[in-house]
Amino acid sequence: MHKLIFLGLIFNITICYSQNVIEVEQPKISEEIEILFAELKANSEDGFYKSIEILEQGLKQAKSDFETYKIVLNLGFLYTKTEQFDKCLDTWIAANKKGICFNFMVSDNPYPSYLSEYKNNKRFTDFIKRNDSLLVDISKDAKAEYFVNLPAKYDKSQKYPLIIILHGGYGSYNRTFENWQSDLIQDNFISVYPQGREMKASFTRRYGKNGIEDISQIYNQVITKYSVDTTSLILAGQSAGGAMSLGLVNNGLLTKGLLLAFPVKPRSFDIKRAESLKESSVRVVMICGEQDKTFYPGQLELSSLLDSAEVDNKFISYPNLGHGFPDDFKFQIDQGLIFILDAK
Repeated sequence: MHKLIFLGLIFNITICYSQNVIEVEQPKISEEIEILFAELKANSEDGFYKSIEILEQGLKQAKSDFETYKIVLNLGFLYTKTEQFDKCLDTWIAANKKGICFNFMVSDNPYPSYLSEYKNNKRFTDFIKRNDSLLVDISKDAKAEYFVNLPAKYDKSQKYPLIIILHGGYGSYNRTFENWQSDLIQDNFISVYPQGREMKASFTRRYGKNGIEDISQIYNQVITKYSVDTTSLILAGQSAGGAMSLGLVNNGLLTKGLLLAFPVKPRSFDIKRAESLKESSVRVVMICGEQDKTFYPGQLELSSLLDSAEVDNKFISYPNLGHGFPDDFKFQIDQGLIFILDAK
């Protein structure tokens, strides 16, 4: 039944591995850096220079490449906005020398967009060459990775529902964990956070052509090692991770439900694939923004296919939201999980 709701509004320590996927300990940020980013947020209205002061102090305290990467990305934006171009390049080059590379794309439409300020800068051109070379090096023999969070009172004699949460086209398990915070997941689920094997930067990945295979292998590792109720698997994902969730189900991964945030509709998803979800009693929740100009039409089409196949689903639409998370996303995660788990 279609329900349309309008809302107004690393460092990795290897602990298990097989040929193509590796389980790692959850990446942690030190307490000092957590405090620093909290201070940065609290002082966000004090201007760029105050933010730079806070982050420069944090850069001196960074204890891992991941902490350095996260701080330097923020500094790069701020230095550029304050026209401290040489200082910005000094910081990027210093990170490169530590083996850290960035997901910088230079073209007529550069990413991040502020890189357009460096279009005719020779130092920047030389830096990009080194950065790209470093990316090639760290990509050699790269494997898909994942970490597992257990429920607060995990008891291996009991079985728990499993949720696998997939990042978008370019992403990381660090950002996925930050964005998909939920009391229900923390207290009741074995939760798995993968990232693809295709490197785009030191801490940015794509699932790539082997994504379905890698996630399936991760699932098999997890149910072998942990106390999983295999009748209660939920696949969750944002953007392209939503498309992969649908692909995994259509590839035969038995799933109780799909929790999809601003998903990309797979080109191959048609009425027959929607009917296969109905046959498997899969429930679907989609959380979308009407200002998501590129992908919202496909989300509406996907919703229509689910309705036509009589798949039990909820379509939650935010009129003023684009391709991103709503402010009450934590609430929507919990409500979506309740909807899926209440399936008879």
